[in-house]
Amino acid sequence: MKKINTSVCIHFSHWLKMSKKTHSVLNGQKGLLLPFKPKMTEYERIQNIVSAASEYPLGPLFIKDDQLWVTYHGANGRQGGSSLAKEEDLLQKRLARKLANYRITVRIEA
Repeated sequence: MKKINTSVCIHFSHWLKMSKKTHSVLNGQKGLLLPFKPKMTEYERIQNIVSAASEYPLGPLFIKDDQLWVTYHGANGRQGGSSLAKEEDLLQKRLARKLANYRITVRIEA
């Protein structure tokens, strides 16, 4: 007779019970379903990339076809007009590398 590691059996049975509870509540179904990870939408993926690209807080984000309009807020008196334009260009180039399939327009509002 083979020896079975009881800790592995207990761990698996605990996981089995938890997965049944989770999925039967969420899906209204009974039986064993494997745990799932919700997939990020395209908008959420773009929002994560855009918010990580700058230290400014992210404003409205608009997507239409292959165009992307990004607005950042919070440049109150920190920089002049020419340096804001340079910052916008820098952000646009940084985002264009990460989101190559979009035409990006960046605006930093005071």
